[in-house]
Amino acid sequence: MHGTCGLWGVLSVGLLADGTSNYGGSWNGVTGNVTGLFYGDPSQLAAQLVGISTLIGVVFTLSLVINLGLDFFVGQRVSAETELAGLDIPEMGQLGYPEFVFRPEPEVAMA
Repeated sequence: MHGTCGLWGVLSVGLLADGTSNYGGSWNGVTGNVTGLFYGDPSQLAAQLVGISTLIGVVFTLSLVINLGLDFFVGQRVSAETELAGLDIPEMGQLGYPEFVFRPEPEVAMA
């Protein structure tokens, strides 16, 4: 959700910027107002695509390294028994749905 909507926000500047805002002043190397592809300037879209590529590359790489490290040193899964029993008590110390009780299936008479 956050990644997809965040990337859309970055991409939408390159597509939909209409020149009425400066989008961060001149610190980004763009003097004057920014216009996107739909308002006649494809160069802003190219810049936004470079930014998206960088974000995806950095976030993917860091996420992969961190998750591999966690998996190697700590582990990211609980035991199969705990997984089947549920994580309410091991993680929270109490049942999340105390009124929920497992009951055996009623026997259905086969006709």
